[in-house]
Order: sequence, then C-alpha cells, then structure tokens
Amino acid sequence: MYDAGLTNENFLRGVQEADANGQVTFQTIFPGAYSGRWPHIHFEVFESMDNATAAGQVLAVSQIALTDAACKEVYASAGYESSARNFPGPR
Repeated sequence: MYDAGLTNENFLRGVQEADANGQVTFQTIFPGAYSGRWPHIHFEVFESMDNATAAGQVLAVSQIALTDAACKEVYASAGYESSARNFPGPR
C-alpha cells in the first residue's frame, strides 16, 4: 500500500471507512510478540478514503497496546510458541 518495493513483505495492511458515528470495527489476527516491544497494533487516521488509499495526509498516528491477560491467553495456544518466549510481560 505504501511502497511498490515491498511486494514480498508480509505486514498486514488494510483500510476501513468509519460509519456515520465515526466508529470502525475490524477483525484481525492477534499480533505476535517480538523482543523489545509490548504487543500492539498500529493505526493511522485519514480525512477521507481517497487520502487513505493514496497515502495522503495523515491526521493521526497511534498504537493500541494489547492487555497482558489477552497476550498470555493467545500466546499459550499453538502457533504462538515464539511469541510466548518473546513476550515481555510478567510471568
């Protein structure tokens, strides 16, 4: 979405338009944990869908940090073994 040279990358990207109340609901996979960062999801806010899909001016950039309890529950399941080892939360 941002750079034609990133065609072989596996980062999750998506665009969703807010409803009339300015709210967005989405489903995603739970992100894996890597050393040095608390598990989180990045997001950007654009004024319009046209700006978002053309990588136009960004109004806000932030992250949603995931809870310790949610991380522990998900990282205990199959497929998240390396995340369980990397997770920086209390044991």
